[in-house]
This record gives sequence, structure tokens and C-alpha cells, in this order.
Amino acid sequence: MSGADSGASKDFTETVQFEDLDPGDYTACITVDGQPDYEACFEITVVPSEEFTVVTEVDYGRLEVIVTLNGSETYEVTLNDETQTVSANEVILNLTEPVNTLQVTSDQECDSVYEETFTVNPEVLIYPNPIEGDEIVINLDGGVETELLVSLFAMRGTRVSSKMYEIVNNQVRIQAAGLAKGVYILNVSTFNKTKTFKIIRN
Repeated sequence: MSGADSGASKDFTETVQFEDLDPGDYTACITVDGQPDYEACFEITVVPSEEFTVVTEVDYGRLEVIVTLNGSETYEVTLNDETQTVSANEVILNLTEPVNTLQVTSDQECDSVYEETFTVNPEVLIYPNPIEGDEIVINLDGGVETELLVSLFAMRGTRVSSKMYEIVNNQVRIQAAGLAKGVYILNVSTFNKTKTFKIIRN
């Protein structure tokens, strides 16, 4: 086997394999021991393989990640320890955990494993603020939480309340009747993040 910048020869009886060839044109010639006049030559072109790439795009509204794949015939895609083999160049996966770990491998042993982590945190909105009535509403957009830890503190640091609330229709409603006028700090804790808000009671 000979190319522009390299050459190699191997003895064989039935099959032979040349590995790690650079892309380019090669001439492969076969000779037979004891038959000096026999030689069969073939022109071979080694084309460059497509680079293994993974591109992700997260839709936090739908809690999905779109994974675009290139460089392989098949891929093993693992999200949160659940593995599937795919041949398509695009796959859509559901983000079901607060922290989601994605791993992708190609069908080529020389390719490295692609790994990425997606953290799902909801957008939190507090209203009304200032508080006029007897209720505080915490609205959540996105996220996978079913419960929410809500803690209320006076400005001097005294804890007024701290309670785990069930999320119903993406909302938590907190009774504010009896809450004295003033400025408060409200901490809203999701699975992996705490957000702090300053609220006013008129």
C-alpha cells in the first residue's frame, strides 16, 4: 500500500487491514509468493470522515432539549441514565429532573464522549408588590418542582414564617392577612436555587 507520503506492506493469506490511513489517494498492489510475474494493483481513495459534533438547544418553556448530531451512522444518547440508540441527526429529549446529564457517543471508538448538564430552574414572579390585599401570589414559569419552600423575614432578620407549599397550577398562594406594614425579604427555594425578593406591605 503506497500513498503520496507513506508506504507499507503486509503478508497475509486471506485478508489484510491497514489502519490509521490519512485521507488521500493510495495504490494497493497484491503479489503472490512464488509467482514473480503476478501483480494486481488497485487505486483507493480514503475520504476524510465527518467530524463528530453535538449541538444542543434548550426550550425551557417546554422543558425539552433538541440535540443535533453529525459525524456518525448511529449514536448512543443517554439522558439521566436512560440510553437510546438513534440514527437520526436530531432527537428531542424531555428534561425531567432539576439537574439533567446528557451523554452522547458515536459509533467510532476514537471519538470522545460528549457530555453536558442542563439545570432546570423556573422563572419566579411575585405579585402584587406592594401587597394591598390578604394574599401573596408566587407564579412559576417552567421548572419541574411540585413543592416550594417559602421563607419570609423582617428587614431586621427576624423570621416571620417558613413553610413548604404545594404548587397548584404553577402557583403558590400565601396568606398575608395580619402581616404588619413594612418591608420584608421573601426567599423562594426551588430544587437547586434560592431567589430573594424585597416586598412591601402597605
